Amino acid sequence: MSDQERILGLHSRTLSTRHQLGRLLAETGDPERALQALSEALRDQEQFHGPARPRTLATRYDQFLVARRTQGPQAAAAMLAALKDDCLRALGASHPLTRTVTAAAAAT
Repeated sequence: MSDQERILGLHSRTLSTRHQLGRLLAETGDPERALQALSEALRDQEQFHGPARPRTLATRYDQFLVARRTQGPQAAAAMLAALKDDCLRALGASHPLTRTVTAAAAAT
């Protein structure tokens, strides 16, 4: 990843790699590092893509999935509610990410 960032800099591909690294860390049982990686990727995605882009919103969803394990249900519920509103506004109700987020909100 460091070579990719050195060569490409702040680029869509490096941001995607960082998002995937955060997901991998979560899946392999390191939620604190995963949350840190996703938070840093999200910060840069918001700067590069903007806050309402599907990639940025997808990183927020993965961040929520980790946060509900590490930060407790109240913090996670607030994240999910804000994400649902932003997905509906930016992507519409029929977008697959919006449907996933809406289903997660209904299940909590």
